[in-house]
Amino acid sequence: MSRPPRPTAAGHDADAHDIFHAAFEDLGGAEGLMRWARNNPAQFYALYAKRIAPTAEAATAWAVFGDTPLLTEAEWSERARTKA
Repeated sequence: MSRPPRPTAAGHDADAHDIFHAAFEDLGGAEGLMRWARNNPAQFYALYAKRIAPTAEAATAWAVFGDTPLLTEAEWSERARTKA
């Protein structure tokens, strides 16, 4: 058996993606996944949480686009009182 191809510089291999996609479809696609998820909800939600969790970069990317400081409600109220 030959070794699988090494990941590309982008961090993944297109061939591996295609192979897993073909296996996913062969195992029933979305319907097969739903059947498995119904029988294994804890495992499904653990995988789901990993897939939707933002990366550290994505979680803080909003900061690049705005200069509005993050303040508590009390800090905003105090700021509003001092400007009036």
